[in-house]
Amino acid sequence: MEPISDFKVWYCTGTSTGIGLSIVKKLLLQQTNRVVAITRNPQKLEKEIPVEHLPNLLAIKTDITNEESVKQSISKTMETFGRIDVVVNNAGVGIIGAVEELSDQEFRKAFDVNFFSVLHVCRNVAPIMRKQKSGLIMNVASVLAWFTVGEYAAYNTTKYALNGLTSTLGQELAPFGIKVVLLSPSGFKTNFVNDNMESAKVRIEGYKTDDLAKWLDGIVNEARGDPDKFADAVIAVSKMDEVPKNLFLGTAAVNWMEGEFKKQIDELKLNHELTISTDFPNLPPL
Repeated sequence: MEPISDFKVWYCTGTSTGIGLSIVKKLLLQQTNRVVAITRNPQKLEKEIPVEHLPNLLAIKTDITNEESVKQSISKTMETFGRIDVVVNNAGVGIIGAVEELSDQEFRKAFDVNFFSVLHVCRNVAPIMRKQKSGLIMNVASVLAWFTVGEYAAYNTTKYALNGLTSTLGQELAPFGIKVVLLSPSGFKTNFVNDNMESAKVRIEGYKTDDLAKWLDGIVNEARGDPDKFADAVIAVSKMDEVPKNLFLGTAAVNWMEGEFKKQIDELKLNHELTISTDFPNLPPL
C-alpha cells in the first residue's frame, strides 16, 4: 500500500475480539479510513473481516507488552501509510484477587497489559503526532478507573493508573494540537471475562474472590452495552472539534458515577474543617 494522505489512519490495539473487533469493522465500513489492527493473531482477525474491506486493513502481529515490538508496528504503519491520525488503546486483561492474594507476577502482568502497553504506544506515537501537529489518542479504561470493587485489586489499580497517565498526557500534548481522551465504559456484552480474565492462584479464607468471579459473569450476561454502539461512539468522538477529557459509556456508568461523585462530595463536606485545619494560620483566603 502506498501512503495516502487523504485518508484517516487509525492504529488500534486489542482488536481480535469484542469492542476492538467492533471498532475495526465499523471503521472499515467507511472508505475514508485505513485501519492498523494490532493483534496477537492477524490471520484470525482477517477471517473476521469481509474480503472487500481487507485492502484497507493492515493487521500486525505485535506483543504490546514489549516496547520494541510496539515500535516495529508503528514503523510499519508509517512505512505503509505515512501518518497516524487516531490511536485507540483498547487491549486489556482482568485478574481477580484481593491485594493479599495476588502475587507480584500477577500484579505485573496486569500492569504490563493494561498500563505499560498503553504507555509504549503513546510514547512512540507522540513524536509522529507532534510533527504532524495533529492527532487523537483514545485510551479505553473503565468506570473502575474512578471507583473500586473489592477483590479486583490489580484491575482497579491499573485502570486508576491509566486515568492518571491519560490526563497528564492530555495536558502535555494539547499545545501541539493533539487531543487525548479517556473512555470509561461500564459493562459491555463481550467475551472479555472468558477470553481475558484470570484469577489469583492463591485463595485466602474470608475474601470474596470467588463471589466476585460469579458477579462478573452475571454482569457480562446482563450487560446493556453493545460493542457496535461503543465503536460508533469512538468514531463520533473522532469527529468532534472539542473532545471530552473523559467520556463515560453506558447507562450503568452514568448511574454508578452519579452515586460515586455524590459520596465523594458528601465526604469532602463532612471533613471540611479537618481538611483546612492543616494550613498555616493567618494566610489570605484562596
